Amino acid sequence: MGPPVHESITALEKVAVEMPEVCMMDPYVEPYAGTGDTGVRDAYTGTSTSHQAIKEYFKPLLNRELPDEICNRLISKTGGSLGEYDFYFEWFRKPTTAEVMELIKKIDTALTPLGVHYTITTKN
Repeated sequence: MGPPVHESITALEKVAVEMPEVCMMDPYVEPYAGTGDTGVRDAYTGTSTSHQAIKEYFKPLLNRELPDEICNRLISKTGGSLGEYDFYFEWFRKPTTAEVMELIKKIDTALTPLGVHYTITTKN
């Protein structure tokens, strides 16, 4: 048995919801994300079915409705693929070292109870 991947990704999604400085991508929300001018990108106009699908996805996770302002910024809109990664956080601007360290603390807090070992890779 490996680490609890589903629970780990869910824990990281919760971290992303609470951090307005970042958006995220994972294999569970990637199908809703869309690329180009479709999918989540259309959520800004309120015309996207993906927007509602994301809200419905997060409702049981958070035990509450995901506010529009969080839903609009939560999922990465760069169209980047997960590739070899299970999850990524994307900053809206270049973070300070202190902000990166704060994110690492939040990740530690979320994943330690699950006994998950992880690797962080930063990219410019």
